Parts: sequence; C-alpha cells; structure tokens
Amino acid sequence: MSNKYLVKLRPMGSFFFGSEKTFGLGEDNEHYIIQSECFPQQTSILGMIRKEILIIKKLIRNDWNYSKARDKVDKLIGSKSFDINLKGKQNFGVIEKVHPVFIRKENKYLISIPKDHKIEEADKEINKKYTPYKFYEKSKCKISFQNKKEDEKKVYIPYDYKCKIGLASGFIDKDKNVINFDDVFKEDKQIGIRLKKNKQTSEDGLYKIIRYRLKNNCEFVFNLDINFDEYFKEVDLNGYNNIVSLGGEGSYFKISFQKVDEYIIDNFKDISSSHKKDIYRKIILLSNTYISKEQYDEYCDYGIINGITFRNLKTDYSEFEVKVKGKYYNKFKKTDKYMFLEKGSVLFSKFNYEKLEAKIKNNSNVRNIGYNEYI
Repeated sequence: MSNKYLVKLRPMGSFFFGSEKTFGLGEDNEHYIIQSECFPQQTSILGMIRKEILIIKKLIRNDWNYSKARDKVDKLIGSKSFDINLKGKQNFGVIEKVHPVFIRKENKYLISIPKDHKIEEADKEINKKYTPYKFYEKSKCKISFQNKKEDEKKVYIPYDYKCKIGLASGFIDKDKNVINFDDVFKEDKQIGIRLKKNKQTSEDGLYKIIRYRLKNNCEFVFNLDINFDEYFKEVDLNGYNNIVSLGGEGSYFKISFQKVDEYIIDNFKDISSSHKKDIYRKIILLSNTYISKEQYDEYCDYGIINGITFRNLKTDYSEFEVKVKGKYYNKFKKTDKYMFLEKGSVLFSKFNYEKLEAKIKNNSNVRNIGYNEYI
C-alpha cells in the first residue's frame, strides 16, 4: 500500500532549470541568451528523490560506484533512469509515483492557467476568473494540411479569440481566480563574458542568463507515493528535511516531506466543465504531456497548445563503475529529443474524446513520474 506525501521545495535564492538552450553540456548548442524554464523537469524531480533516499539510508557515494551495495540500492531506487521508450513497467524501488510539480502561494495551490482562457472581454474588461473561450456552430472553417480537397475537415474555432492579445499566462487557484505570472515569478538577469582557456575574452563571449525567483510566500510542491518496506520505513521520512541541488547554475532548495490524505489535483477536478452536449469536449493538461503526433492528429480536432522539448540524462547503476578517476561524467547518456505538450494546453475533441483520453492516460511510465496528468 502506497503512502501519500506532500513534498515542498522552497528556493534558497534564484534558480535555473535548464532547457535545450544552454552553454554547458554541448559544443553544438550554444546561445547568447539562455532562459530558465519556470518548472523543473519531472525526470530531475525523480532523480532528486532517488538521491535523497540514498542519503537518508547513508548509501550515497561520490564516486558513483555502488557495486558493494547493488542489491540494496536496486530495491530502494531501482537500477536505471527513466526511459521513455521502455514498454514494460519501470521500477524505481520504493518510489511508486511522482506527481507533477505545482505552485503553492499562501497555502493555495495553483495550476498553470488553461490556454483557452479569454483574457479580456469586448469592452476590454480583464477577466479575473478563468473564462474559457466558447465555440459556436456558425464559427468554423475548413482546413487541410495536405492541400488536398479530400483531406479537408471542418474545425470549430473560438469566435472571439483575438490574435493580437495572444494566449493567457499565469495561474489559477481552485476557485478559478486568475493569478498573474508576475505575482509568482520574478526574473533575475545576469550578464557576463565567457573566457577562453587562456583566460582571454573573445568577440562572441558575451552572454546573458535569465534565472527566476519565487515571490514571497510561494514554493514548489508535489505529491509523492512511497511503498515502505523492510529497507525503507515511514520513520525514515518523518520530520526529514535537507538542502538539495536541483537544476543548474547553483540552484538550491529546502526540501521537506509531509504525510497527507489527498492529492493536489483533487482540488481542481471541477475546473474542466465540458459536457457531451458541447461542440467539443476538452482535456486540460496539468503537466507536460507526451502523445505522438499521429495520435494527436487522429483524435484531437482542435488544440490551444504550446510545445516544450524533452530530453534527459540516463544512467544505469547496474553497469556503473568508475574505472578512471574523474571520468564518471561520461557515464551519463543524453536521450533523443522529444516534443511534449506544455502544461496548461487544452485539447478539444468532438467524436474521439475517449480515445484521446486513453492515449494520454495509458502511457503509464510517463504518468508515474508526473507527466500526462490532466482534468
């Protein structure tokens, strides 16, 4: 039986969560300006929890050589990193499920505002509550991505969407109150000059890093399901807290665990209000979500979405031995790049709602680490 926990991450200062735009890991991936993502990647959260479990049990090793404690480590956290292509169920030891990361502000949980939110009315009055765009029978158009008449299909579109206003950003609470992005996050800009190996400057050495800070009374939170056993017991987590490194550029957080009876997403089940009588039924994504392009094209009639790239570093503890001092970094392997749908994206379907939902829901491995969560 799994046990529910609320994990809190309070930043110790500004933080940087990496994306494809970095100047740290790859020679072919350099940019003048790099900007932090607002949320950590779920694979980073999983890796952080796995590491903390080893720290709690005093098994962590700086040389990454776990050959003498292989069986115990495997039972506690599993032997391999997350693999998006694995067909069978992945095992992360006592970690049953990692849930998506959300924001908590003054004891209120926040989710990314659904992208179908109508920012303002015709009279330019700002909507302070989540107000979804509406679809009407007369507001539709014909589209074809193949430029063939036989491939044309009718798509209903929000009749009052204004391109110049754009999509909403920010958050909502369980009562559908809109919280502005700037009430949660603050940019922290840093400009510097990269030096060559000979300590000399170069013409292209100027760079700019945009980090973030959370405003007062804000913190990251997520739920965690743990299966306690003979190796890891409830007493190991009771009252536990620590300072953890998460992300890059010296990002540190205070982590703590609290046993709870409900999940964060239970607060938001009534946010989505589509019905079978509507032109479209909709799915609101609470986390970044992976669905193949073929499945999206087949089952989703219309979407208000943003894409976000996914790539993670893989390790296999069962094969991990440092044969040359200082060479353990090469044991990390970067995965292929995938395109996910960003949290807050909204998918609409007229006749294939159940099939679309099933494709999102049935990807159990990504769901078990906090992706593909929806209402």
